[in-house]
Amino acid sequence: MKMIMLSIRKGLYLFLFLFFAITNKVSSQVTIVNDNFDDGNITSNPAWLNNTSSFTVSSTTPLQGSHSLITNTGNTPSSIYTQFATNTNLTTSNYTWNLLYKANTGSNPNELPFGAAITSGTNHWRFWIAADGTNPTSCDGFYVSHSAGNLKFCRKKNNSTWDITTYPISLNTTYSIKIVRRYDGYFDFYVDAGTAEATSAG
Repeated sequence: MKMIMLSIRKGLYLFLFLFFAITNKVSSQVTIVNDNFDDGNITSNPAWLNNTSSFTVSSTTPLQGSHSLITNTGNTPSSIYTQFATNTNLTTSNYTWNLLYKANTGSNPNELPFGAAITSGTNHWRFWIAADGTNPTSCDGFYVSHSAGNLKFCRKKNNSTWDITTYPISLNTTYSIKIVRRYDGYFDFYVDAGTAEATSAG
C-alpha cells in the first residue's frame, strides 16, 4: 500500500498536520510524510494529486499554525492523494499517522452502508491512511471517517468494509487523532480533544 488519500463529498471539514512516520524496532524514527499546510499549498512538499481544485489551504481560523486544509467540493465526490516511498513495508516497522480534525458544520456526516462509495447526494469523507490505489471507490486499505457522531477507523477489502473501532465526538471541536500500525499487524487508535498528540485509546 503506497498511498495516503483523502476522499470527500460536500461540507466544510478542516484538516491539519498530516504526519506519517516510520519507527523501526530499535525506536529510531524517520518522517515519511509531514504536511501542516503552513507553506500555503498542496502542490509541493509533499505534492497532493488528483482533484486539487476541490481543496484549499486557508489561513482563516487554522486549527494550528498559520494554515489548515479545507474542502470546497460542492456536490461532487473528490479526492486527493500523496505517495510515499515505494519500498515502504508496513510489516517490518511501526508506523504512526497524526492528524487534527474539526467538523465545522451544523450536522454530522451521513452514515453510509458498509462498503458504500461516497456519491453525489451524500455528506461524508474518508481519510485513507494507506491504500493500494488512487480510486477511493475501488481501492482496498484503511481509513478514518466521521459518521453519525463518531470517528471511525475502518478496513476495506474486496468490497467489504468493517469498523475496527469507533470514538464519539462533537461538532465544532478540534480533535487530535493518532493511529499506530505495529509491525506485528495490530493497530492502536487514539483520539483526544485539542491539538496535543492524542494519548487516549479509542
